[in-house]
Amino acid sequence: MRRDDPDASDEAFARAEQLAGQRHLSVWRIRALSELGANDMLRTGRLDRLEEARRRATDAGLLGTVAVLELQIGACVALREGQVAMLPWAERAMERADRLRAPAIAAASRCFAARGRLFAGDTLRVEPLLAEASGLAPDAVDVMMRTGDVRGWSAWLDGDPAGAAAAFDRGLDRRGSPTASPTPVWGLWALLHATLDPDPGVAAATLRSANVDVHAGNRGAQHYVDAVTAARAGDRAGAERLIAAGDTMMNGHPAWRHILRITLAETAATEGFGAPDGWLRAAHADLDGTAEVRLLRLCRDVMRRLGLPVPRGRRGGTAVPAGLRRLGVTPRELEVLDLVEQGLTNAEVATQLFLSPRTVETHVANLLAKTGIPNRATLQARRIRTDGALSG
Repeated sequence: MRRDDPDASDEAFARAEQLAGQRHLSVWRIRALSELGANDMLRTGRLDRLEEARRRATDAGLLGTVAVLELQIGACVALREGQVAMLPWAERAMERADRLRAPAIAAASRCFAARGRLFAGDTLRVEPLLAEASGLAPDAVDVMMRTGDVRGWSAWLDGDPAGAAAAFDRGLDRRGSPTASPTPVWGLWALLHATLDPDPGVAAATLRSANVDVHAGNRGAQHYVDAVTAARAGDRAGAERLIAAGDTMMNGHPAWRHILRITLAETAATEGFGAPDGWLRAAHADLDGTAEVRLLRLCRDVMRRLGLPVPRGRRGGTAVPAGLRRLGVTPRELEVLDLVEQGLTNAEVATQLFLSPRTVETHVANLLAKTGIPNRATLQARRIRTDGALSG
């Protein structure tokens, strides 16, 4: 139902969550919340229902479910904030799965962690993690798919789009399995081919037939691919409309939108559509000063190839110490942390930083996950050293 009728899926799980709550069926309520949260991850980037499911599962002692939810939260964080920001969630799930001796979860979490390490530039850890994942679940379709995708990502980050497309090609059959997740790599694969092939029609048709448009990243990528087709046919106005529609579809997944825009930028510049210079400047502004060192490097390389000025050094604002960057803490999260440690409430932090209270709640939740601190009171009471450890 989720793929064929997402709205009906939301309605069914929302009703299930309501009924389970009324009848005090805690396990079924957690299940319904986790399914609603999975829909949010795919469609809007909302985190609150996944986080609530995780809290309830922790209280109920459903530790295997907690590990799965941590992976789902990590996947959502990757779409919203970046692949390195996802890393603490993947590693927490990995540690929990290892303690529970849950090989399928342990293998999947290693694939996620390998991707995070790759984007962070910690390449020595990537292949050992993938080897461990394959050893834990040698016949799992998703593990084989994700292992191949990490190698595709590696080529992409190295500035080798043809090599990345070839690596993603090799996983295409597995990715098309009815049981495989509708990963947004589908959309990236199609967009890579649209930029590399004179006629992107095959990639566009394959993406349309794959039944993966439940993921907003794939729907957005489909519009970007169609924009390339329109531009090459001389329909620049149509290309601009398609780009705008794709951008809107990914409003809840801004980090993923940066990845697709970086992929598309050189083709857009050549074909004369979109705003590749603005895309790259926006990506650079969001990436600079974070732990996304590989993606920032690729962004700067594309800017140079297009003859654009490349900003020097870290952007103004809060500089994240190296230890906290390794945990995936962003400049904005550090600003929130500083104010929380000064004793401000979430509402006061929101007012000072011109954010919504819900956004501050999300930043605090991310800080707790990334630092391993159990609750907000401890976060406020104990200062974090620049190496990421607690003091006091």
